Amino acid sequence: MVDSNHTYFNCIFNNANDGETYWVSELFRKATDVEEGRFFKWLDEEKGLEWDGEKLVGVLKEGDMAIFWDDNTKDAIIAVYKRYDDDDGLYVDHNDLYWANAIKWDGTKEQYEKVLRGELE
Repeated sequence: MVDSNHTYFNCIFNNANDGETYWVSELFRKATDVEEGRFFKWLDEEKGLEWDGEKLVGVLKEGDMAIFWDDNTKDAIIAVYKRYDDDDGLYVDHNDLYWANAIKWDGTKEQYEKVLRGELE
């Protein structure tokens, strides 16, 4: 007997064959808490990512290049990430300056310019 609390239907969309739309449903089980924990640990440690409920986001680690800013995105700088201060809820760069916001820098001028324009937060 299949436990209905742990079995779900997985629908896979496939239109690669001849342009027609196909849906394939197959049974699968929900991950256990241990499996889920292992996955999130792997995601963080191996890929440097974190799941925020909507999408995968880059996780800042000491030594990463990051974009920092406070209230005004036009004052954003690129610096080396040092740590997150839980007491103050602020990000700290390698110069021990505290910032309200920080994101992992992907190395592109475009990302930095988006922050300056207030398009990324």
